[in-house]
Amino acid sequence: MGYPIELGRSSGGGDGRLDPATVRPMDAAAIFTDPEAYANADAWHTVAARLRREDPVCHIEAPGFDPFFAVTKHADVIEIERQPERWGCPGGC
Repeated sequence: MGYPIELGRSSGGGDGRLDPATVRPMDAAAIFTDPEAYANADAWHTVAARLRREDPVCHIEAPGFDPFFAVTKHADVIEIERQPERWGCPGGC
C-alpha cells in the first residue's frame, strides 16, 4: 500500500487540498500525518467526523512514522485510558 495522502486529495486541476467529500477512510489517515492537512480546519474536522463514523480506530502506516492506531471517539479514548495494562505501548511509551 502506498502512502495515502495523494488518494485523499482532490483531483482534476484543484489546489491539492483534502477533499472531505471524496476522501475514503483509509486515505483519511493522512489528517494525522500530513502537516498541510491542519491548514484547513473545516476539512480536517469533516474528515475526522467521517472517521469516527466509518473507522473509529484506524490503523495508520505512513512513511516517517511508526505504525499507530488513531482512536477518534472520546468514549474509546476513555476506555483505553482506564486499561493501561491492556492497551500500553509495547516496550514503553
